[in-house]
Amino acid sequence: MEAARHVGQAYLAETPVEADPSTLLTLLTGDQRPATDEEFAEQLRTRIAADFDNPETTRVLGGWVLIVTECRLAALATFSRRIDLR
Repeated sequence: MEAARHVGQAYLAETPVEADPSTLLTLLTGDQRPATDEEFAEQLRTRIAADFDNPETTRVLGGWVLIVTECRLAALATFSRRIDLR
């Protein structure tokens, strides 16, 4: 979890407009918030697959090559309180 927070902090430093849990969740899930963890996982799988098909979604942070969905998920991990996805 600490590595995810480190990546998330680096991403938010480069993209401060996304430094809000609600904004990150909207960017990760779209307008339809998932009702279950399984739905959230499926939404992430769909976004990750789309990111891999689009090289413009790639970011380099601290030597790591990541897609934007991974960066946003790591950024979400920087917020210590539990976030309700519903």
